[in-house]
Amino acid sequence: NQIGAQRESGFSLGLGYAFNRYKLVAQTGRSDIIKSDGNFHNFGIERKLAENAKAYLYHSSVDKDGEENITSLGIEYKFK
Repeated sequence: NQIGAQRESGFSLGLGYAFNRYKLVAQTGRSDIIKSDGNFHNFGIERKLAENAKAYLYHSSVDKDGEENITSLGIEYKFK
């Protein structure tokens, strides 16, 4: 919540494209929830390692009154 905000609103649009064992992902949007008129952009690539495991590399940027960039690299494993 933004202090003193009259309302909170936002939108996001996400796309993904899968081929072979890879998936390209992208997301963009705008939100008043964390920062007033804050914009965010995310993109990344995922690689399926097994039925319940994937490796990923994502990059995110948030801007409005100072830009923040975050890059993450990891492995996700879903226990059954």
